[in-house]
Amino acid sequence: MQLPKRRGVALTVIGAVLIVLLAPAALGIGIWRGVVTGLDTINQQPTIPSGGTYSINSGLAARSIMVEGDYAEGLQPKCRVTGPDGASVTVEEATGALSYSSRGTTWTRAGTFSPTSTGDYRIACGRAAKVMDSDVAGQLGRNLALPIGIGIGVAALSFIAGVILLIVGIVKLSNSGKERRLAQQAAGGYYPGGYYPGPQGYQGYPSQQYPPEGYPDGRPPQQKPGNPDDPYAR
Repeated sequence: MQLPKRRGVALTVIGAVLIVLLAPAALGIGIWRGVVTGLDTINQQPTIPSGGTYSINSGLAARSIMVEGDYAEGLQPKCRVTGPDGASVTVEEATGALSYSSRGTTWTRAGTFSPTSTGDYRIACGRAAKVMDSDVAGQLGRNLALPIGIGIGVAALSFIAGVILLIVGIVKLSNSGKERRLAQQAAGGYYPGGYYPGPQGYQGYPSQQYPPEGYPDGRPPQQKPGNPDDPYAR
């Protein structure tokens, strides 16, 4: 007798792989890609030596100054900014320690300044610096958010699909296991409820012989020889 095939094994395995492997991998790759892209955006900004100039051709939005080195909050170098007209520009010191490391170099935010006009600004922080405007900050945010968002979305979909497949696979696996056990029991002569195949080809309990009613020993009385209809033979 051929037993029913196991069902649900493939769905269970695929669901477990989606939950345990694919979902975390998608999330990790999305975060990693977002961080790498964000760092590339910052690294593309020119490095300004101490006392060098930073040109502003359009837009007067506030600029952030990142200095080379790793500094704790309140210990960042003091930066001086001189405008195109030679006047000193106020630099607001950074609050909080914001830093990042890339290619073996750490950069820490030292402060921000608001340009008063277009032209060349002299940046003096005692260390090399990078200046980022709002456009760069916006691009940095988009470069970080896009891959991270895609990674989170793929991870969420993989997790949900994995849970569904895992549940369906477990249910199918359980049902097929019951069918196989019933088939094995039937092949061994056992049927649910305790029935066995009878000798006459039908299913039922083994037949038992009972003595006819009214005969204590279970046998009818023997007839005497002769004609039972002869009144003189009685």
